[in-house]
Amino acid sequence: MKVLDICCPGGPAKSFYTAEMPWAFILYKFGEGVPTVTLFEINKEEKKGLFEIVIMDKSVKKSAIKAVEVTIFVELLKKYMPGYKWKGSVRKEM
Repeated sequence: MKVLDICCPGGPAKSFYTAEMPWAFILYKFGEGVPTVTLFEINKEEKKGLFEIVIMDKSVKKSAIKAVEVTIFVELLKKYMPGYKWKGSVRKEM
């Protein structure tokens, strides 16, 4: 696991834990004006991956992230890590 320190304008710095992944996945944009960070857990033995999309703006609703955007993201993950099964969720940072 790696520690990801994020500083939000007008807010405190936050620390998150994530498996090591390329920045393109961690900072993937799930829509215009929706600030997110994506955290990962990877089980190499079982070839399974979990991701959690964290919305960093309290005023943005979880519904701002569309299912089609998540589906595209999963397809990109499958290309990056062939043979892995991916599950994901969305939450707002409080």
